[in-house]
Amino acid sequence: MGDAMLTNLSGSHALVTGGASGIGLRTVLRLLQADAAVTLIDLNRPDAEGLLGNAERLHVVAGDASDADVLRAAIAAGEERFGPLRHAVIAAGITGKLQPILDQPDDAMDALLAVNVRGTFLALRLAAERIRAAGGGGIVAFASVYAKGAHANMVLYGATKHAVVGLVEGAAVEFAQYGIRVNAVAPGPILTPFIGTITPEIEAAVIAGIPQRRIGEPDEVAGAVLWLLSDAASYVTGATIVIDGGQAARLAG
Repeated sequence: MGDAMLTNLSGSHALVTGGASGIGLRTVLRLLQADAAVTLIDLNRPDAEGLLGNAERLHVVAGDASDADVLRAAIAAGEERFGPLRHAVIAAGITGKLQPILDQPDDAMDALLAVNVRGTFLALRLAAERIRAAGGGGIVAFASVYAKGAHANMVLYGATKHAVVGLVEGAAVEFAQYGIRVNAVAPGPILTPFIGTITPEIEAAVIAGIPQRRIGEPDEVAGAVLWLLSDAASYVTGATIVIDGGQAARLAG
């Protein structure tokens, strides 16, 4: 699907949390290509050649996307520059330590809950307040294939992504009356800095569990995010779109 079809994004204002790298950054680039303006929040500042020519439509905030004050200030500054907020992409997240439950310390869930669950809730609520005032729009939160099935060493991370799906489904029901659609994407293995450096042996093991026999590209997720925000998905809300080359279907089978 080409960005030319995403007509309702042109001239609109979108918030992206966790937009400095990986899928979040690719989503920012696709939004800019669709002629949207973007308020980007991330602990790090983005470093991408594709952003250089779009400074007039990009407001970058280096800050914690799970901090309510940072979110409020960023949204307010973005609205001052670009007008009412109409869309939000909640991509900020962390994996935590990938190890068995029995090896996890007592506080292992604290940071995961703070960023993946509390951060998603805050961004969802604060963005929805402004999108409602603007007359409606779309929100997409990042879940994971591990919200659809378990995997050794990924249990705590997966639990927080189950929570994201719960937030999305509940918000979709509550926000429909305001013309706000809320959906999630659930990526499987994607070639981004988020998965870190992997050895050829680990890569081969991962690919062996994916029916398409490859690891996905960030643009394959970003394209789905833009579709969910667009009028092309006008009757889609409360959904979780799995983008994993068939991994979850294989696990379910």
